[in-house]
Amino acid sequence: MPKASEATRLIELVEHADHLEARATLTRAQAEFAKRKRRFLGVTSAGSFVGLASAREITELLSNQFGHALFGRAPLGSHIMADALVVSEELPLTELLKLTAAREDQAFDQDIALISERREFRGLIPLSRLVRLQTELLLDNLAAVEAQRRELAARNRLIEEDLRLAREMQLALLPDKPLRVAAAGRAVETRHLYEPADLMGGDFFTATSPGPGLLACGIFDVMGHGVRPALITAILRALMEESVAAAADPGAMLTHLNQSLLRVLRSSGDFIFVTAGYAVVDLTRGELRYAQAGHPAPLFWRAAEGAAGELRLGSEAAGPALGMLDEATFGTSTSAFAPGDALVLYTDGLTEVADAGGEEFGTGRLRAALAAAGAAGIDDVPGALVAAARAFGGGRAFLDDVCVLVVRAE
Repeated sequence: MPKASEATRLIELVEHADHLEARATLTRAQAEFAKRKRRFLGVTSAGSFVGLASAREITELLSNQFGHALFGRAPLGSHIMADALVVSEELPLTELLKLTAAREDQAFDQDIALISERREFRGLIPLSRLVRLQTELLLDNLAAVEAQRRELAARNRLIEEDLRLAREMQLALLPDKPLRVAAAGRAVETRHLYEPADLMGGDFFTATSPGPGLLACGIFDVMGHGVRPALITAILRALMEESVAAAADPGAMLTHLNQSLLRVLRSSGDFIFVTAGYAVVDLTRGELRYAQAGHPAPLFWRAAEGAAGELRLGSEAAGPALGMLDEATFGTSTSAFAPGDALVLYTDGLTEVADAGGEEFGTGRLRAALAAAGAAGIDDVPGALVAAARAFGGGRAFLDDVCVLVVRAE
């Protein structure tokens, strides 16, 4: 018995090539079946295959009361099997298995006749050999699938470990605690909340003090999810660190980031864009400077009025997303920033949370949540805003990265 293989040649499966001439009588055929202890025999004529004969069919014919008298001298060639499966020795094993499985139930256990292209009889393949061979092939395939599954699982574990490490490194690059800056009898402090939707996130934020009495912060949302956006966040962070000269001017910072990012993306051939909002609080002047690139307008809590709304921006402060236009330049909008005021930067994963009916949380509800938090004097404004969005969405997990950065003047 050959080892199971889909490349097995059918001639290797032949059990015997016993055959009789088509002119042999049924009486002689019956004797030959008994002598050779065969269930099936090939039938040939002048060296060519004619058909297959069954011991059971011939015995049934001759066992009748007048069987021998009526059929004993009849030629074997006139009583060959009508439903025999005859195949060429060039047929692939898989095709033979399909043909065998498609046979009618009454013919399923019959031997298969193998012939050459010139219809020379090569022998008979018993069903039992095909069943054993098919079972071996199945077991071999199952073993191969299991080996592949284990290899894939091992690779996935390595990938997951790498992604976890990458996420830990990404999180390590984010500010891990509030940043407080004081000058001229005034102070400002940041609070933040960051929840990536995937193992790797495309949102990130920064908070630094580029000079005395200055607090600079930015929020960024890279298109997509996973490793590529996370890599872009790392690139943007590096680009920001090399542009210290522009750190105090939001418009200049976004212009520099856009040009530098385009150079990186052009060399890689990728199309990725990044929305961004960048703010600088100048305590000495008591002002807020802001610029944005295709990003949702920030919210502003004005303590003197006890009201929450979008930060009023001049047209010069709004520009396209980073990484889209070479010639894009970004201006800076300036407004007063008084004690008790708060600036809220966020990514759209917060406002796009939907309820069971598909309605989004939206900026209107976000403003209402900010107004409620401001009126109640809540210290953890990012947590309050995210909690309001989560409650609106029925407590379901966010489908997009969520990042909230709040800058509050004391």
